[in-house]
Amino acid sequence: KDDDEECLTKFENVLALLMRVAEALVLLESEERSVTTAQWVDCAKALMNTLGKNENQGGADLEHETGPKDEIDQVLNLQGVIVWNNPTRKEFILASTSFLHSKIEQSQLDVADFQLAHILAPKIHALGKDFLRKCFEEKFRDDK
Repeated sequence: KDDDEECLTKFENVLALLMRVAEALVLLESEERSVTTAQWVDCAKALMNTLGKNENQGGADLEHETGPKDEIDQVLNLQGVIVWNNPTRKEFILASTSFLHSKIEQSQLDVADFQLAHILAPKIHALGKDFLRKCFEEKFRDDK
């Protein structure tokens, strides 16, 4: 019984950490991208609320807090999300970590795209002609 309580405490701690990461990510993401991250946060909060109440040692059952599973499945399916009924705690943590990692990578790409389009591209446009002219002159000046 102590091992189960220790596992539950570790699960709660990791889930709380992932929730902090996700909440920070929601603030960094664009409105459109943050929707799925916010949905994950809501799901994780519902799970945290049920941990103390649910004696089931199985998966992350959200039925008690959010309504029947069929309704959840239908909403998730309409949004193109893969539905995974009753994952174990480890599976939920691994899937959540993978999900958040991919969202962070996408945010990094968005930042890089923004920098390229709004910072580097204008500089290249402004300096590009002079730079190409200089390279051309150096190349053909040395050949003579």
